[in-house]
Amino acid sequence: MNRPLLREHALERLQAVARAARAWRNPEHEARAEAVGQTLEAPNRFTEEALAFAVNAATHRLTEERLTAWLGERTAPAKPRTVAVAPGEEGAPTAGLRAALAVWLAGHRCVFCPPEASPALVPRFLATLQQETGEDPFATGPVLTDALDRADAAVGGGDGEARADFEARCAEAQIPPERRCWRVMAFTVAVLDGHEDGDAREGLAEDALLYEGRGRGSVRLVWAPAGMPPDPYLDAMARFRAVFPAHEDTPGALQMQKAFLEAQGQSHAHGEGLEFLVSRGAPEVQPPGHLRWTEYDERGEVHDGLDARGDRDESPVHAVVARPALHERLAGPAPVVSPGTAHRRLLNAPGAGEVLDFAAGL
Repeated sequence: MNRPLLREHALERLQAVARAARAWRNPEHEARAEAVGQTLEAPNRFTEEALAFAVNAATHRLTEERLTAWLGERTAPAKPRTVAVAPGEEGAPTAGLRAALAVWLAGHRCVFCPPEASPALVPRFLATLQQETGEDPFATGPVLTDALDRADAAVGGGDGEARADFEARCAEAQIPPERRCWRVMAFTVAVLDGHEDGDAREGLAEDALLYEGRGRGSVRLVWAPAGMPPDPYLDAMARFRAVFPAHEDTPGALQMQKAFLEAQGQSHAHGEGLEFLVSRGAPEVQPPGHLRWTEYDERGEVHDGLDARGDRDESPVHAVVARPALHERLAGPAPVVSPGTAHRRLLNAPGAGEVLDFAAGL
């Protein structure tokens, strides 16, 4: 017997997501305002401006049209299950939202384990969905073990240590490997050619500095032509910080790295109040908030560097940020996106279909 298309099977849920998203676009929406307040009190480096951006970027993309396109031609799963969703600790404020939506739109029940850094945004949005539908499709399980005990499938993410723990706990909960989905930590790189206009430079600043450099969409490494002055890009970063101030803990976190660079005599630049730090050197990814600027003589060096990163099981390249004219010339293992879009691609972000494929295939 042929199963229905997922977009038809999930039509009422899809419409409920779009209604909840419209409500959450209002900064004064009660659930949103309370969730933002709780997130600001959590152990993280999210600012009020960054949280506003995160919620707005997500909710403006959760439209009925975009959700329908996201579900595409997938068929509905054979039967409903209970799926634990445990996003990694390091990520954007809405980490785990896409996975939770994929699980629910596929017709499953979701037990969500919010990261400590962002304990409220996704759970409160999911609670709004419950109010919209009158169903009870979500539960919050703050401890992964408890969530897995209630689940027969699981989605997780993070570094290698987190994965080892996830796999062990899934085995203890008798969740078989084929019903586990894991997303490794990743980061974004940028490739410049010196022809970027002001909008592209402003977009790159957003891609690099938003969320203090945390998250899969965050640019942590920039490839630039040898000898190209970085000043226009540094100016763009300074302007970005005037609109999106750094978290109060960021300058202190970057101070030690700045001191190390000075002791090594390594070329670097930073914001006036150390709101950001850029160092010139080998293509080695630095801690969040510290952007590495690597020069290349020929574009082949960039391709080799991207290919090497793309082959890694841990911390691969999530996406490449480059102006449109470079897109075709940078074809490789990671998709290429335009400057200023790395944090604005909830449903069409690189890999966004993987968790939906997993949920629909259960």
